[in-house]
Amino acid sequence: MRTVRLFLGVLILGTITGCGSARKAAAPNSADNQGLEAAQSSANIGLSAVSAKDIIKAIKDKNTGTISALNGKIKATLTQKDQEQSVPLTFRMVRGKGIWLSALFGVAKAMITPKEVSFYSSVNNLYFVGTFAELSDYLGVQVDYDMLERLFLGESLLPLKPGKTSAAYVDDQYRLVPERMSTLFSWWLDINPTAYTLTRASLSDSQGRGSVSMVYADYTSVAGVWLPGMLSLTAQSKNTSLALDLEFKQWEPNKPLSFPYKIPTGLNRIQLAKKAPLSHE
Repeated sequence: MRTVRLFLGVLILGTITGCGSARKAAAPNSADNQGLEAAQSSANIGLSAVSAKDIIKAIKDKNTGTISALNGKIKATLTQKDQEQSVPLTFRMVRGKGIWLSALFGVAKAMITPKEVSFYSSVNNLYFVGTFAELSDYLGVQVDYDMLERLFLGESLLPLKPGKTSAAYVDDQYRLVPERMSTLFSWWLDINPTAYTLTRASLSDSQGRGSVSMVYADYTSVAGVWLPGMLSLTAQSKNTSLALDLEFKQWEPNKPLSFPYKIPTGLNRIQLAKKAPLSHE
């Protein structure tokens, strides 16, 4: 069942909401954060006075390129109930069109589009096909395709809007929060004050039904865009908690990509109950 749980982890952890500290702290990336110690020593001399508008502009200025398509390798490690399972994944994404994942030499695959979420595992004889509306019912909070794309690219899950975002200097990071919190969820994110990359993020359901915290590290420049090399997520609900570590390798940007995907016949369909635990046993 490890592949099924990993696909559920990638799909669900990437889109549920939550707050709180991450499962493990990520040290600032040495390549991106040269001069961070100097910046920390001068925290009270100007850093705390930087506006959210300036920070958002600096993030955009840092990324001079554009990624329309991306493919690479992912080592996915899922930890749940003191059990750790790892699976290598092949990753492909075309912005605005689809995210494709393949594991175990194609024996298990996932295909995610703006309209549909689908995956199968021939090893476990299981498959799932559903909409983001169904996934939202299962999670008890609204989710969408754009959030998953932003997750893999190390971007804020929600758009950062100057004039609607406040900034503070917290734990040697710039913390951005909305000036008016949604009645459905609350969120914040931390930005490295020298590299202007996302280091931590938190999103939580206002009714306490689900939570996820994220830690990003080891950024590299790919086609002029800074992408994370490590992403650690920790999710909690009333019924369960789980952690997912993603290690990204061999990024190749802006190449023509195909999404070979067909669910084999004879597999059993997974039915998601509303607000169910975040795993399929």
